[in-house]
Amino acid sequence: VLVVMAAWLYASKPDIRSLLRLGGKNPGHKASAIYSEALSFLSRKGFPKPASMTTDEYLDSLERATYPHADLMKIITRKYLTLRFGGSHDKEELKTLGKLLVELKRKKT
Repeated sequence: VLVVMAAWLYASKPDIRSLLRLGGKNPGHKASAIYSEALSFLSRKGFPKPASMTTDEYLDSLERATYPHADLMKIITRKYLTLRFGGSHDKEELKTLGKLLVELKRKKT
């Protein structure tokens, strides 16, 4: 029963999957998990990112939709891209990215 419950919980909660991936050692992978969690949060708020949309297209769509925290999501996205694809392994930048996610989740809208 516990195994079934754990499997169901793992499959049904994307934020939990993201948190589990944070255990990896590669800052790029951790940045991906944080970014994925930000996207999941915004999707639940009514701003889903289609798989076919680039990060810049998604940021533009947030601005067109007049999402009040589009600027914060732009900062999160830029930090994610730098950590994931820019060759940066700065642990302080990774911590900052995590703090920005917390800040995003605290926003009312």
